[in-house]
Amino acid sequence: MQAPRNEAPDRTEPSDSTTRDIEAWTRSLAGSAPLRLARRIGIGVVGSAVLGVGVIMLVTPGPAFVVIPMGLGILALEFEWARRWLDRVKDYARHALGKDQEHKQSGA
Repeated sequence: MQAPRNEAPDRTEPSDSTTRDIEAWTRSLAGSAPLRLARRIGIGVVGSAVLGVGVIMLVTPGPAFVVIPMGLGILALEFEWARRWLDRVKDYARHALGKDQEHKQSGA
């Protein structure tokens, strides 16, 4: 059974009171609409910045093919469209790596 949206799944209780207090505070804030919106905006800003830096690295020196999926991964935490794009990038990378390994195995 899936846990409701704003509640954490059932887990064993943490042993120390500080961890219990922090988790209770986090759960109480999870239902707050302004905080959900702030989290969404924060993830959008940070993910977009990382993605933008990755796109810039396509034409400048840098590991663009590492940074772009990182930006999409950050955005995928909150946005379904980014999750779909990240899945496409993963499929493309798997396909490219599979073709590359077939090429090496054929001895060419």
